[in-house]
Amino acid sequence: MTHDEALRIGRQAVEEARQQVGGNCKDELLKGIEKQASEKPEVAEAFRVVGHLLLDSHQETKH
Repeated sequence: MTHDEALRIGRQAVEEARQQVGGNCKDELLKGIEKQASEKPEVAEAFRVVGHLLLDSHQETKH
């Protein structure tokens, strides 16, 4: 899976989670994403591929 594919799948998973929980509550979004990852191997793989990018971007916003 390429980074572009992983980012596309990750964005789609986040959007689906947002629609399910009806907002942007971080904890609820994470639960929705975790549920999708457990049900859809491609979602789990996407977050494995780009997870470090998400962590890096989160840490950059703290500085």
